[in-house]
Amino acid sequence: MSSNSCLRIGQRLLCDDQIVESLVEYNLFEPLIGQVILDQSLADVPLSNQEIYSALVEGDKLAGDQSAGDKTEAASLDDFLMQWCQQHQVTWDYLHRVVLRELRLEKFKHLWFEPKIISEFLRIKPNLDQVVYSRIQVEDFFLAQELYFQIQEDGADFFELAREYSVEAEQRDESWTEPVALASLPTEISALFQDGQERKVHQPVLVNGLFWVVRLERLYPSRLTKAMRSILLEQLYRKWLQSKIEELIAQPGAVALQPQPSLAPEDLVLSGLDISSAPEGEAPKSEQAPF
Repeated sequence: MSSNSCLRIGQRLLCDDQIVESLVEYNLFEPLIGQVILDQSLADVPLSNQEIYSALVEGDKLAGDQSAGDKTEAASLDDFLMQWCQQHQVTWDYLHRVVLRELRLEKFKHLWFEPKIISEFLRIKPNLDQVVYSRIQVEDFFLAQELYFQIQEDGADFFELAREYSVEAEQRDESWTEPVALASLPTEISALFQDGQERKVHQPVLVNGLFWVVRLERLYPSRLTKAMRSILLEQLYRKWLQSKIEELIAQPGAVALQPQPSLAPEDLVLSGLDISSAPEGEAPKSEQAPF
């Protein structure tokens, strides 16, 4: 893009400083910084011919011929990539700069953050567990104590007492709550359910001016499913990237507007990436490690 180029979006034309101003106005400046930072990490993530081929075939079923999976030689892969570009109406440069960059990003996430998934899951597991419980809420402690003993020692029906005495009479069947996250409950109540003992009636606990008598009906412990792994992987990646963005912004002068440098191409280095030595259509190499 030349120095006097403008960006047209519908009926709006953005030129020069207006592009930067729009990035700030629409909260896109930090994501841009993050992508520049990410370039340095992705430059060190290689992709094999098989990885490229498999990802593109799996992504959009372009090849059609399932027997083509053995085409991993450079020449045949180039033919496949040219066909892929033609069918998607994209340039060879777009393939390398955008499509293959996305593949590198996914591989980067798995290489650096997948080993941390189990420890992260164990750390946040108490916040993911869900419970179904019954409750009676009354204003008087002695009434709450009496109701507790009627249930615990006399075998009184919890739900009948809840409908008769609870200040917030339950409208649900049998006064059960819907499944809720254990971490979303008042700390006084979630602490009672930590042992996971179902059908246990707990003595009255004061919560926000009311005395609660509760019974854990069902505990649904969270599990490290495939879907949960994907969620945690994305969370770990985004947390890491945000920390890198904040770290860079905190450095004086690291992010600033300045006149375009009038340097020779061989001397121009941007964000640690030597853009003068990179062959056309290939991503430049970084001199820095991912972390």
